[in-house]
Amino acid sequence: MPTRIVALEFSFVDALANVGVSPVGVADDNQPSRVIQPVRDLIRPWTSVGTRSQPNMESIAALKPDLIIADSSRHRAAYGQLSKIAPVLLLNSRYGSYNDILQQGPDHWRRGGQIHGNAGPDQRAAGQGEGHRQGDSRRSDRHVRVLAREHAGRAYPGHVRRQPAGGLGLEVPQADGGKDIYDIDLEHVLAMNPDWMFIAHYREERVVRKWAQQPCGRR
Repeated sequence: MPTRIVALEFSFVDALANVGVSPVGVADDNQPSRVIQPVRDLIRPWTSVGTRSQPNMESIAALKPDLIIADSSRHRAAYGQLSKIAPVLLLNSRYGSYNDILQQGPDHWRRGGQIHGNAGPDQRAAGQGEGHRQGDSRRSDRHVRVLAREHAGRAYPGHVRRQPAGGLGLEVPQADGGKDIYDIDLEHVLAMNPDWMFIAHYREERVVRKWAQQPCGRR
């Protein structure tokens, strides 16, 4: 099993952390805090290898990795350079669904999970779903997932951020006009009338704080 791994997307760092593996290098956009605290708590300190959009090849090479995990969309153009440094595992994280990630890389995550005695992401979702279904049967389980930026929210009805919902027994909202990604405002959220709202905080200053200050947001 590879031991010196460089991860070029946050989702890969998350997956590694959940099977007990600490990457030696991370494309953290030169901001270690971009890796969320619960994930940082599970891994050892790493070396920054630049931004996700433009990872630093010299920094990656200096780490002498035995595996680089890259995004099949964002890093396809850099595949030739990366493959000269170490074997490259391309996964569709940026535009792939949750199931895509499980199908493209399950052997890698599951082997790691078995070695380290941890459950893989699909097993965890199944367990959480069972617990959710045994909960309050009165709720309708409608939900919305929002990536909270500084001035706008962004919904991902057809994206990886919604895919675990089925395993949790939640009703998946339909795409707006067939779009996989679209901006969403507070009025749109209220019109959907969700029972659950999952928020991914993209920046420290986020639009959800502004929503909470509006009279219609306090209910």
